[in-house]
Amino acid sequence: MAGECFHGRISNLKGSYGSPNDDFVAINADDCLTRLQNLDLINGAIGDIVIEGLRSEYCHSFLRLLSVDHPVTDVKAKGLHGGCKAFAINLDGARYCKVGTRLIKRTEKRYYRGSGAVEGVKVEDVKVISLGKQRGLILVETDVRDFVVEGLEIAPLYTSTPALALRYTAPCTVTATDADGRALLYRKGKRGKVILPSAAYRKIEIEKSDRRFTFPLDTGDCPRYNENIDILWAGKPDRR
Repeated sequence: MAGECFHGRISNLKGSYGSPNDDFVAINADDCLTRLQNLDLINGAIGDIVIEGLRSEYCHSFLRLLSVDHPVTDVKAKGLHGGCKAFAINLDGARYCKVGTRLIKRTEKRYYRGSGAVEGVKVEDVKVISLGKQRGLILVETDVRDFVVEGLEIAPLYTSTPALALRYTAPCTVTATDADGRALLYRKGKRGKVILPSAAYRKIEIEKSDRRFTFPLDTGDCPRYNENIDILWAGKPDRR
């Protein structure tokens, strides 16, 4: 799913072993448009997306939320079941794509201090087998607000893969409620990271950062949808 997509519904997708060998569902507000497979796509805001029922024996990643210069808002997903060799939920900002197609350069300040905006995301009923060694089953390297995962159950083949790895973001707070109902609070500052060990969690919630999201691009053809979103729009793209 590329930019300028709103009010979408995706349900009951099933993949056999090794299928798909990529993101099962990719919600990409930004992407490298010079890649051959992306020539007919555009970058832009994405919002109001509902996903129900993603099942795969062995996919690459179940859900990707990609935001760098445009926001992804109001995404609800439920029922991510099966095995993945990379991520259950991936918000890496496309930092690790092939050289020449990355959306953020290492020389940019926002590579380490926070980029993108993902807001109003709730993912429920995540039962996954981690079939590969990764930085985190849920990888968050994008600025988020009101980001919630409920009902996370992990059957890891590689216990070294954390349940959550959060870094390269603006300051935020992570509240993790384990299977016994104990709530742990983690605060991330301008630097550092938050790592949750591989385990079952009733709820993982990432609270808003201490800064307001600001974006250089206007709302395009969807001003009415964005009226109630707490995002500021002004000016021209910041190419730093």
